[in-house]
Amino acid sequence: MKKTNIVLNCLIVVWLIILIMMPQHTMSQRQPGNIISPEILPDNSVIFRIKAPNANSAQVSGTWATGKMTTMEKKDSVFEVKIGPLSSDMYEYDIILDGIPILDPTNNMVTRDGAWIQNRLMIPGVMADIIDVKPVPHGDVKAVWYNSPAIGGERRMFIYTPPGYDKNKKKYPVMYLLHGGGGDEEVWLSRGRA
Repeated sequence: MKKTNIVLNCLIVVWLIILIMMPQHTMSQRQPGNIISPEILPDNSVIFRIKAPNANSAQVSGTWATGKMTTMEKKDSVFEVKIGPLSSDMYEYDIILDGIPILDPTNNMVTRDGAWIQNRLMIPGVMADIIDVKPVPHGDVKAVWYNSPAIGGERRMFIYTPPGYDKNKKKYPVMYLLHGGGGDEEVWLSRGRA
């Protein structure tokens, strides 16, 4: 009985060490080091880079040219390509290593649309000024799960409340944003910038 407890305790300790190390390992994979990607140049061209010493091929595909993949050139262990110049806007892109789409490990700006996750970049100018976050008071966004009889299970929605909402008893109007063309509830926050 004591031997079983010792083995069980050892397994618990090992499991806890693994759990503690996982976030650090994940963060170390997302550290940029000396690789900058995407690098937006003064003329609004963009250089994409990814360090992938064991990969044979790399491409970048983005919403600036839907359906087209641009081959990246390998220099030492870093693949690189220059795109553009691009018009001012928000773009989404994938890097494809040996045929497998991956997130750009040095860019933490992402857009999630259902099961599809892509990196995002903002090219400066008029359009970016319209959709970029402004230095004004911001409210809160909360994710709330609710029971949906229509699907027989739980659904998630986001609720935005304006600055100061919790401090007063004022009544506010309600506005519902429903995504009717694909996507999910996160699309309004990431792609729609709502």
